[in-house]
Amino acid sequence: MKEKENETGTTSQKVLRISLRQILFLVDEIEKVFPVEACALLFGRVAEKEIVLEKVVPTPNILNSADEFKFDGEEVGAALNEIEPKLIGFFHSDSCRYLPFGGDIEYMKLWVDYVCLILSTVKWGGVGAFSINKNGQLETWTIYIYKEP
Repeated sequence: MKEKENETGTTSQKVLRISLRQILFLVDEIEKVFPVEACALLFGRVAEKEIVLEKVVPTPNILNSADEFKFDGEEVGAALNEIEPKLIGFFHSDSCRYLPFGGDIEYMKLWVDYVCLILSTVKWGGVGAFSINKNGQLETWTIYIYKEP
């Protein structure tokens, strides 16, 4: 896979594979809690530059906010103890955009190499996957959505 520059000015060869069923599940979770930002823990298999998402576990946004999110520390701690599939990242919805900014980036700095999946709830929104690498740089992941047989 050839490395290319993307809209955030970063480069990435990393791929997040997520099923259409999982995307629709996240959309349903967003609808359940809207206008509060939805949150979920993401579990999967990790290869060198690829993650296959296997399990999505919705979790409450303990801030109960439409503009901010925070995961319950006890739930995240328990998730870190899972062996298979392992915790690979976090999901949250956003009413404005699907690119990380401000608080997103600060949160991501606490979770180096964990993926952050953001799904925008606006009509013209989108979905993005990002991580912070060991050098503190933002990396954009390519999202591959597939339909399960």
